[in-house]
Amino acid sequence: MKCKEAKVAFSQHLDGRLGNIELERLDDHVHSCASCEEDFRIMEVSSRALRSLEPTPAPPYLAERAFRVALSSKRAARFSGQFVFVARRTAIAAALAAMGLWIGGGLTTGLRETEPRMTPVEADPVEVAIYIWTPGGILDD
Repeated sequence: MKCKEAKVAFSQHLDGRLGNIELERLDDHVHSCASCEEDFRIMEVSSRALRSLEPTPAPPYLAERAFRVALSSKRAARFSGQFVFVARRTAIAAALAAMGLWIGGGLTTGLRETEPRMTPVEADPVEVAIYIWTPGGILDD
């Protein structure tokens, strides 16, 4: 067992949720690793101290206050604002995806049969450069 696994298992052990095999692995690791032994000892002492305390009753106003906070208009407004923000972004993403499919040919499969077929032609790089850079060409500003 590695230190990271052991530290996760500390809490489970102190709560009595480890099986026999995991408990043996944890004990072997804790006894062989000084750092984990110290960390486990501190966690065990803290756990015992917390369990020795009497339960503290919740204040009488706590439930009402939690209910008011949950239903507050500020929280509702913040949620609706976030919802609108996400809904707008989703609509934009869907529109862009549909446009991408259309441009890519996913939505125009019926039009392909009427379009003339183009065959690839090897272009001379000099001719392409002349076409691009001459007045009236693609990059003419």
